[in-house]
Amino acid sequence: QDGERLNHYDSPHYQRTVEIQSRSSDGMAIEERYKREAEFALDAARKNGLELTKQDRILDLACGIGGHAHEMAEKTGWTIDARDISKTLISRAQEREEQRRSLETDVRGKINFALGNFIKLPESVPPGATYKLVTILGTSFIIGTDKSEYRKAAKDIYALTAPGGKLIIQWRQPKKPHNPEEQ
Repeated sequence: QDGERLNHYDSPHYQRTVEIQSRSSDGMAIEERYKREAEFALDAARKNGLELTKQDRILDLACGIGGHAHEMAEKTGWTIDARDISKTLISRAQEREEQRRSLETDVRGKINFALGNFIKLPESVPPGATYKLVTILGTSFIIGTDKSEYRKAAKDIYALTAPGGKLIIQWRQPKKPHNPEEQ
């Protein structure tokens, strides 16, 4: 059952679903949404006392095609490890990063895209890695199937978070059409 659930993330239908959902978020263009959500994460971390240096690393979990990671790398110049469960989306993220580097002369930050699942986090990051900032943006924290998976993910994230580090989870709830009859 777990393998079947994970294979779903590599289907072309999943990729298309992500693209459609991303485009329809609050009527905002996808690149604008990535920019705003990345700014939200960085601002929230700073407002909560996070001080980052060039040596610190960011972990962007459930990164999709890398939109948030690209924005954070451009804004900060820091190294970002970006992980997603979908081979298809990671492949697109790597293509976008290659294109960004080939088109821009002053590319800031380095992004390491790789397969990874925050439910199996220790297998998804380099041994001994710690992060000053861990992000899970968009609606991505809904991948787990039960409370035990979320508890394990939280413990694993805590273990990877450097002293003084922060975890920023964005929980974007889809808007429902207003129906006066339901009130």
